[in-house]
Amino acid sequence: HPVTTVIYYADRRWRSEERAAVPKKTQEDDQAEVTVCDGQRTWFLSGERARHPGINLESATFGTAAHVPNPLPGLLGYEGLVGFHGEERIGDRDCWILRWKGSETDYRAWVDQSSFTCVKSEVRTWGTTLVCVFSEFESLPDGFEIPRQIEKFVNGDRAMLVRVVGVETGTGLPDHLFAVPDSKADGKTQPR
Repeated sequence: HPVTTVIYYADRRWRSEERAAVPKKTQEDDQAEVTVCDGQRTWFLSGERARHPGINLESATFGTAAHVPNPLPGLLGYEGLVGFHGEERIGDRDCWILRWKGSETDYRAWVDQSSFTCVKSEVRTWGTTLVCVFSEFESLPDGFEIPRQIEKFVNGDRAMLVRVVGVETGTGLPDHLFAVPDSKADGKTQPR
């Protein structure tokens, strides 16, 4: 099913909205998830209240609160860095191979030596290998790059192709996108 993901990022605040369209033949609604961080705390929201674009989370009904790290460092492959494991050329880019291990997971990232952009990542966990190959990069202000295409492979088989169709920078974002409700006011579980 087509999946639409929108990531808003300003200073240390961020918001990720993901929607998976379900074919009209089924009785299911579109699936949606929203993760929001006010710079200090992070909330994850799925289901009914996440189905509406631009929802103000102050009025949302929350599911189980969960700590979810900022997705950008994770997507770029820099979080929890353990070590340098060599060099390899990916396409036309000379890359460093970075590797770190979790208790049940082994991560590797191929990072461009000149721009520090992640061009490939690999996660091995519980007998499954997920590889993401990032390509068709677009330059953004402040020296950042964003891939216009992401290919995901599971155990060597292509599972997904993601195409980024639009990027906007410097447009200004309203504060309500990053609003996190007061857990005392809504009676819900506070995030970890």
